[in-house]
Amino acid sequence: MVFKILLALSFIATAGCSYSPEDPGQCKLQCSKAIIVGNEPVFSMKLKSAVPATMCGPKNLESEETRRVPLRADFLVGEAILDQKGNEIALRPVPNISIEPVIIGAVAPGINSETSPNYQGIQTPRSNWCSDACGVVSISVVGRCPEIDTSSDVTIQLHSGAVYSEPATFSIGTKDPEN
Repeated sequence: MVFKILLALSFIATAGCSYSPEDPGQCKLQCSKAIIVGNEPVFSMKLKSAVPATMCGPKNLESEETRRVPLRADFLVGEAILDQKGNEIALRPVPNISIEPVIIGAVAPGINSETSPNYQGIQTPRSNWCSDACGVVSISVVGRCPEIDTSSDVTIQLHSGAVYSEPATFSIGTKDPEN
């Protein structure tokens, strides 16, 4: 009887650790013992969130503060489950994987300016740069609205060791309301 209860509890705990749905508090983030991935087993990082296009207006250009555009990308870090031919058929979420974000594009100045210029625009604290108990990494970046009738991109990509994620490229444009 005790064995059945323990088995049921372990199943519930394992089933609760998936990308979706995620109840608040269910997937703890603890990066103090995070590790960098190696080549074995085969790891991958998949983009799991939508990447919407963002449109700014002329009022967004009034000050540096109003030019800021919040962007967020969620990635699933996991061990690839391969079929007999070596093709990836599923992904088993892996917690506590240390990552480094790679940001390319127009980001807001003054965000995270106390660290390396490579991390400019990243809002997510460095202490949260790892996968949570459900294998999810969330990175928040502050983009910048471009000049009127132009657009720019902000790309968020993660890496751990030699493994790179799919890129999340956000398109940001500013329209002239008179055109």
